[in-house]
Amino acid sequence: MEGELYNYAAMADTIKIEDITSNEQNQMILRQLKENDPDLEVIYIFDESFDPDEAENTHDYIHINGDDIGWLGYYVGQSTNLHELHLCYGNDDFKNFYREMRSNTSIQKIYFNGGCCVMNPVEEQMALFFQNNHKLTTIHMVDCRMKAEGARQLAIAIGGCSKSLKQMSLIDTEWYEEDGSPGDIHLVNVITAIGNHPTITAELKHNMVS
Repeated sequence: MEGELYNYAAMADTIKIEDITSNEQNQMILRQLKENDPDLEVIYIFDESFDPDEAENTHDYIHINGDDIGWLGYYVGQSTNLHELHLCYGNDDFKNFYREMRSNTSIQKIYFNGGCCVMNPVEEQMALFFQNNHKLTTIHMVDCRMKAEGARQLAIAIGGCSKSLKQMSLIDTEWYEEDGSPGDIHLVNVITAIGNHPTITAELKHNMVS
């Protein structure tokens, strides 16, 4: 089935958590989200390159197959108790996640933890999340890589945020043109978007691309 046509809401009442993923910890997180468990306030999301045996706590979700990440996005989107989301992954099989999680209005802090992050961690599908979430206080990006389109989407995301946004961090983020050459000029658009939020405390530590 085409990812863009996958209707998670229509299947939510009949799908079994065990049919989404065989990983028991992932099942627990999905079940907590589905039940809107107030004890689940933070999730760390990793891709399949992360060894499940190295998971440090019960909030670590390791993406294992193509469908489970879309379901995770759906349940994140429905949650009213999730306050913090950490994205630590290394592939681009996350479009359904972005599309589904954008309905969430409870997340207060979102972290893009690079190193393992793919190029352009902020995508167009997330635009509505930043526009509709009026509780978001913090966007933190560390060791991420941006091409021109990613920088543009990040600027749009920041510009779409409400006055609740108070802290923006860009640490050791690298900027590229679409052909892979250095593109530090794109940081200017992001800084301009940050400047439109006079109450934001910004932390910028720039990585020059050689």
